[in-house]
Amino acid sequence: MKVYFEPVNLKEYQLFEEVKESGQVIQLPAVKQMQTGDLVLLYIGNHTQQYQKGIYAFGTVVKEPYTSNGAPMIDVQVNQIDYGMPIINYEEVMIFTKQYSKVHLIADDFYPFIYEFINA
Repeated sequence: MKVYFEPVNLKEYQLFEEVKESGQVIQLPAVKQMQTGDLVLLYIGNHTQQYQKGIYAFGTVVKEPYTSNGAPMIDVQVNQIDYGMPIINYEEVMIFTKQYSKVHLIADDFYPFIYEFINA
């Protein structure tokens, strides 16, 4: 299992309105290397003043990348979502990534640190 960082722009995708509960499957942008069973961390940046920057949800890839409207996409089953505070705050996210605008693989050296927060 690999871990991927997935930025969510709340101006383009209303994550907190779309996801009503854990277990729900959502469609997200993908990179070709993603596979069924991989973990995806959903990051909210500074697109809104309503939420602090951080990881608010994570889920498991349940359908390998496919093309939808010309863009690579995946289906992710949401394992956990927090509607108030980040599961992993921005300062903690800075430990394992410096790229916040694109979907990308997280280096496996950081997996134990990430698992402390999400109990995957």
